[in-house]
Amino acid sequence: MIEDIKTPNELLEYMNKNIRYGWLDENNQEHIDTMKEFRNRYRTLTIEETLLNHLGTCIEQTNLEMAVMEKLAIPYKAFCLRSYKDDVRIIDPKMHCFLLFFIDDKCYHFEHSNPEVRGIHEYKNEDAAMQEILAYYQARDQGKTRQLLEIHEVPAGLSWEEWNSYLDELAKEDQKSL
Repeated sequence: MIEDIKTPNELLEYMNKNIRYGWLDENNQEHIDTMKEFRNRYRTLTIEETLLNHLGTCIEQTNLEMAVMEKLAIPYKAFCLRSYKDDVRIIDPKMHCFLLFFIDDKCYHFEHSNPEVRGIHEYKNEDAAMQEILAYYQARDQGKTRQLLEIHEVPAGLSWEEWNSYLDELAKEDQKSL
């Protein structure tokens, strides 16, 4: 059970056994390992819905990871990386959420939703982690413009467009703080 998790490794093991990549639509119908109709029918889930349905996209999985790190009192940062065709946001960005956590002066990338790099990856610091993660997605997205945002929560019930509008607001706040 999620309440019994005591370490990041135990969280990864739990997610490997219990969380599939997928999403629920507005009618609570499951969509597993497919993005068909995602942009039209997706909605963000609560942690409880993620656990109950044993599924989540990178958004829900990162939200679950944040909750467990919070429970374990492990410092962390969660991010959303969006890629665009150009410098202007379009309706159809590519996006990935992920989490970094920090133990004993080292930084770790916790990745479950992307099976190509699933696992816990150790780095000497946050800069080294971000450099490697961003290089990976830069190559995968063929060098498109990227926007990296730190996220602190995932509001439940948002459509794809509402989620992106939420991220746009975070980006505006981030620009104001520069």
